[in-house]
Amino acid sequence: MTTPTQSSPLEKQLGRFTEIQVGGGQYLDRITSDDRKAIPLLVQVGRLIDQIYIRQHWSGNEALHAHIQSLEPRDPKLDLGLTLFKGPWGLEEEKFIKSIKDHDPDGTVHERLHIPHDPPQHGNYYPDDIGKEEYLEWVNGLEGQAKLDAQSYYHVVKRDAATGQLYTTPYSEEYKDFLVPAAELLQQAAELVSDQSLAKFLKSRAEAFLSNEYTDSDVDWLRISKESPLDVTCGPYEVSAQKQEMDIETRARALGRFTGRSC
Repeated sequence: MTTPTQSSPLEKQLGRFTEIQVGGGQYLDRITSDDRKAIPLLVQVGRLIDQIYIRQHWSGNEALHAHIQSLEPRDPKLDLGLTLFKGPWGLEEEKFIKSIKDHDPDGTVHERLHIPHDPPQHGNYYPDDIGKEEYLEWVNGLEGQAKLDAQSYYHVVKRDAATGQLYTTPYSEEYKDFLVPAAELLQQAAELVSDQSLAKFLKSRAEAFLSNEYTDSDVDWLRISKESPLDVTCGPYEVSAQKQEMDIETRARALGRFTGRSC
């Protein structure tokens, strides 16, 4: 009798997907040449937004991605898992990557990067060690703009390493290394797209990435014409799974989704 081979957590996760070929070339004939030029720019924006999501997902996520990308030879399955899930947890929050360990010549093992069994419910929007009571006590002690920022959709809460005090940082600063180039790309795309309502949204969303003020661009997104050959969504949007541990209102989070709509 042959004993069936037990699949690894990663193999089980990847086994739930099937690769398909997606067409769409026929739709490109319905858009202008400048619209076509805008699409690669918008794809670049999407890739930058992906990097923001990776940073938001978990405090150790960027270090994990850097480690995996440094491996030689590369593991195609591991690369695919990170591409699909953007972190070490798959569907139903199953962990498929073990903590990263270093082995010394004398046999001593050091844990370089600990990966929790479950993803932090507050992601990387708050310090790893924060608790609900500490957060609420801190917020209740704030006043004016400081309190609004602490409860804002577009700020992260951080801890000062020297004093231990909590403070807020706007998305425009926390993710500046991605939002500044993304804003530049949106402005370039706005000069190319044929639909003026879409162009207006792209410009206002680019401004929002830098100013951290999203209301106007949210309104512009709602007003994109149904006749626009391209449909673009990028920016902070709510993910209801986050912040359950904090037991406060779910905060909007920066996710990017770029889709094409035919005429």
